[in-house]
Amino acid sequence: MIEVIIEIIVTLVTIGCAIACPLIAKKKYRSVIGWAFAGAFLNIIGLIIILCLPTKY
Repeated sequence: MIEVIIEIIVTLVTIGCAIACPLIAKKKYRSVIGWAFAGAFLNIIGLIIILCLPTKY
């Protein structure tokens, strides 16, 4: 039972990061598609990376 709950939480975090990363990337003038994949595969680490990057002009 606990394993199912953990899998659901991990799935929701992955989906959340896959949505949040490209939204942040768009505001920072970065590649939206690339950061959508980064958010999906790197999860929280990808989110931290895009938050730390400066805005690209």
